[in-house]
Amino acid sequence: MAQQQVAAPPRQFQVNRTSFTRHYDVSSTDGQQAFYIDISSFTPSKPDLTVHEGKTSGGNVVAVAHMPKFSGDFKIGLGDRSGRAGDGGGAGGGAGGLAATRWEDMTKENLRHSEHRWAMTLGAGNDDGGGGGGGGRGQTRREFAWKRTRKVGADGASVSSLSGRNLKLVEVGHGGGRGAEEDEGKVLAVFTSERGFSSCGVLQINAQLGRDFDVMVATTCVALYEKARRRRHRAAAGGGGGGGGGGG
Repeated sequence: MAQQQVAAPPRQFQVNRTSFTRHYDVSSTDGQQAFYIDISSFTPSKPDLTVHEGKTSGGNVVAVAHMPKFSGDFKIGLGDRSGRAGDGGGAGGGAGGLAATRWEDMTKENLRHSEHRWAMTLGAGNDDGGGGGGGGRGQTRREFAWKRTRKVGADGASVSSLSGRNLKLVEVGHGGGRGAEEDEGKVLAVFTSERGFSSCGVLQINAQLGRDFDVMVATTCVALYEKARRRRHRAAAGGGGGGGGGGG
């Protein structure tokens, strides 16, 4: 009798950042730090976010994010894990240590910053840092959307209806259309924000689509969080009203 395949459980990550640091820590629930995400705001040639594997900025660079100040769109660079930190590079080139960079756009879909879309190529070879054009055998091009949510949350976390920083990830064309909340079975990932001295929230990835997908989910999620934080700070400094979560 064939063994019944059991679906792997969701993976949860705690996202932390204190007011006195210039990085995010992304750690799994067993206490192992998955990513160290360095923040840069004032160096034009440096990515706004540089994602390192492990606990420090000395870890391999696996992704970067560029966030133009006066745009709601993002440029995400995903690379293989042979890259080393500190090589420099901008949005059109080497990208902070990524040995082979695949560039993707994440675009703002409305003025309320409540939906952002991005795409990537998934399939054979991508977890080994293969090319991202979408033409390889066994590779498929798939589009996803981060949407603001007031109902869907990470397992064990409470969702505040007053927060504009809770997000869910759905696949466009597979329950990802505009309209009412999708059921939880179609949610590929979710970010539930938390208020605390260092805690930003919990990122839960439900889908099993490979390491590159996990890196892309973490990078785009933190990029949205950081962009919203900067927007609120600009609004506070100018005396204006900054909007809710998830955009630029």
